[in-house]
Amino acid sequence: MASNDIAPGFVQIHYQSAFSEHIMTVPCDPTYNSGLSQWELARKDGGAAILDLTAVTALVTVLKAMVSSLTTFTFFELWTKVAGAAPIFVDSGVLNIVGTNGVAAVSASQILFSIRDNIGGHGRLEVLDQSYPVNNKYQGTGYGDAAKLAVVSYAVGNSSWIKTRKGGFPYVIPKVITKTNDVLRRKYGIVV
Repeated sequence: MASNDIAPGFVQIHYQSAFSEHIMTVPCDPTYNSGLSQWELARKDGGAAILDLTAVTALVTVLKAMVSSLTTFTFFELWTKVAGAAPIFVDSGVLNIVGTNGVAAVSASQILFSIRDNIGGHGRLEVLDQSYPVNNKYQGTGYGDAAKLAVVSYAVGNSSWIKTRKGGFPYVIPKVITKTNDVLRRKYGIVV
């Protein structure tokens, strides 16, 4: 598998900020459980796979602290993908989870959780129109506050379903960065 391919699958999490709709793509390893007639995502610890809605809800539950109450994570789509081929839609679910950060969203901003696995792969979790001041870098034990630490702890934890683009599970998140997203800045007509 090419290091930039997101096979064997991915989740697209749709969310609406005060400024625009966004989609976060998260690589995963989906399987269909024919006995239960449901799609499930493989876990880092090799334990029983997690129902896709349960897995995505767990991630969004920690991500919601990155955005204001004017942002809602609305729904997700699950896609399977064979390396080098087009993705295939297989499932979706309603989320309707509202952000909990008490600070207003910073227009055209992003918070980026940089992910590394233990087989040389990388990935990221990126939330747009987030609520932290831009141009900051958080590293180390607490990553700046309990909310960012909760995202890091979930992503590298044993029950995580997140994969890197090389197919490994997250091993470490070396840094969390906030910055202005230039694509959004132009879209929103913001002059810097």
